[in-house]
Amino acid sequence: MKVAIYARYSTEKQNETSIDGQFRTCEEYAKRQGWKIVRRFSDEAISGAKTDRPGYQALLAAAEAHEFDIILAEEVSRLWRDQAEQWRAVKRLEYLERHVVAVNDGVDTRREGFSLLLSVRGAMNAEARREIALRTRRGLRERAINGFCAGGASYGYRSTKNEHGATREIVPEQAKTIVLIFERFADGQSTKAIAAQLNEMGVPAPRGKKWLSSAIYGHKEKGTGILNNPLYIGRQVWNRSKWVMNPTTEKRERRDLPESEWVITEIPLLRIVPQPLWDRVKARQQEQHRRSINIRTGLSKIARAPRYLFSSLLRCGVCGGKMVIYGVDRYACSSHANGGRHACANRLNVKRPFLEYTLLKAIRCELFEPECLEEFRDEAARLLREARAAKQPDQSATRAELAKVERELENLMTAIKAGIITETTKAELEKLEARKRALLASQHVKAAARDDIPEVLPNVAERFHKLIHKLEVARPGDIERARMALRKLVGDIIVEPSDDGTHLRAKIEGDYAGLFELLDGKSLKDKGYIRMVAGTGFEPMTFGL
Repeated sequence: MKVAIYARYSTEKQNETSIDGQFRTCEEYAKRQGWKIVRRFSDEAISGAKTDRPGYQALLAAAEAHEFDIILAEEVSRLWRDQAEQWRAVKRLEYLERHVVAVNDGVDTRREGFSLLLSVRGAMNAEARREIALRTRRGLRERAINGFCAGGASYGYRSTKNEHGATREIVPEQAKTIVLIFERFADGQSTKAIAAQLNEMGVPAPRGKKWLSSAIYGHKEKGTGILNNPLYIGRQVWNRSKWVMNPTTEKRERRDLPESEWVITEIPLLRIVPQPLWDRVKARQQEQHRRSINIRTGLSKIARAPRYLFSSLLRCGVCGGKMVIYGVDRYACSSHANGGRHACANRLNVKRPFLEYTLLKAIRCELFEPECLEEFRDEAARLLREARAAKQPDQSATRAELAKVERELENLMTAIKAGIITETTKAELEKLEARKRALLASQHVKAAARDDIPEVLPNVAERFHKLIHKLEVARPGDIERARMALRKLVGDIIVEPSDDGTHLRAKIEGDYAGLFELLDGKSLKDKGYIRMVAGTGFEPMTFGL
């Protein structure tokens, strides 16, 4: 029996010895069973609620390749702290005929009725994760109330420790930069000009890159940016916001909290900016805010400013930042526009109408030449053949799953009769009964030709050119829809200076899967993917001059 071991720890308070300890526990268990260990996987300082763990993903990939028979872990919680991911992975592993054994939990997916024990363990692990989060937040709150560091690093300070815990101390060189920023802004300089001056002076930015105006101005209400950090006047504000995990994207999102929940602590020793200078900056910000409100009010009385065809689609090939409207009607690198030449050396810009005309011409003439369209037809035909070959439902798989669901229902009913009745068992019972009804219904559905497979369009070239023409003449109200169409076709467009630095050039890509959806209203997602790259791009000689 070939075995892969998985180990994980979630906090920086633990270390690699935790991984070694888990490996040792699993190795001893495998030795007693007479199993052969063929792979070891681990993740360090990563929560079990995340699915994008490198070691975990490598483990699943190895399971797909049938490199082992069993996944061995110290506890189920090392593999999963999220029940949705737990059951998704277990079902996939069952299909692959790979199994999971947890040494300390007694979970073994080779045994009948394992799902009940796994449900209980999964619920306990998820609840433990929530409890840890609550205890951690309570601890941070107490630290904030007592004036200790309860958050991330802040420019101008370094973390230090004393007999009472972690605190902060002022970094003199960074404090001088902070005062310089406040003084120049209070004297009337723009944040863009200040950023450019700091970059020219070679002053390191907070995150080790280049200064940008956004890092200085920030957001007044959210307390972000150099000019809005209350710590610079010795006032620590904790719990202004919290981070929540989006279950769809698995990315953290910030949510602002009401002021009634803030914890404000006065720490005079941390003051960097004198109060009169702070007040001058706040007064100028208030005046700027009043003017912006007047401008927005005036604009709302006239037609809304049009959105541009290539907005958010253009990226600078030098720094990777976005190309944005700069000045009256020209595209330029946002990093250069906000931070000067030291933030990005790409100083060239281009008139918006000329850019739109040139890019649309290139998409029409270069990406969709006759030989490219012929390749598109061949590849699309292959995808269609594969999709049609798989259109008949697999009734044998349905019958096998139905038998398994019925066994699990029987085991669950036995547990309920024995007195094991919890919210988890009730939920599992409802889920299994719903799945059984769905499987029974699917057995009575006759296989039919699928109507969601797009046909290869005989006049795809003509329809494509009509689509480009619609983009060229799009009215202001249609710009957003036209932009979405362009994103499907080409994705990001890289704009960079030519080798001699006299003009800009662009590299564009064509996504034929996106063309399928645009022309026929149907997507090739989950059916295949076709992509074509323009090999040489184009270099109009007056581009950007």
